[in-house]
Amino acid sequence: RRVLFRSHLAEDLLLAEDHGIETGRHPEQVLNGFPLTAGVQVALDLLDRYEREAGKAGPSVEQVLDAFISPAIRFLRTAPEGPLCGQLLGRLHSEPGTLFHSIARKHFGQVLERFQAALRKSLPDLPREDFFWRLHFMIGAMAYTLGRSDVLDLISGGTVSPEAESATAQLIDF
Repeated sequence: RRVLFRSHLAEDLLLAEDHGIETGRHPEQVLNGFPLTAGVQVALDLLDRYEREAGKAGPSVEQVLDAFISPAIRFLRTAPEGPLCGQLLGRLHSEPGTLFHSIARKHFGQVLERFQAALRKSLPDLPREDFFWRLHFMIGAMAYTLGRSDVLDLISGGTVSPEAESATAQLIDF
């Protein structure tokens, strides 16, 4: 019942914002109703497994990206509240100002630090500036994929499905 209430709250917030109506609700209040921490923990557990299996060499870039991307996409494509959470995260990601930054630090700071370190280890020769540009593009592509999978249907004329495994593989290859 709590999740259903929060999902309706998210729908109301998104609808109100679409029509320029002030809701008085902070997006983080809505976001706190979704089980994001479970998805973050799945990502960290998967990264831990890949690191154990790889030993000192560390996991490949593809494994690090799989651990980063696949739990989020799987949650957003399979959980009842997933699509709304994806839309809200996509909106927050595109908002100017510091709102997204504070929410991202609170909910995803630990996971981002771990994945940055794992990616740096898997790309030791990549210049620092190039690394952060690529990380920026990866996060942007992932946010867009999570929040706007309907665009894939539109641009492909419905011939390409945004299902979780395909989306994960395509993002990793990208």
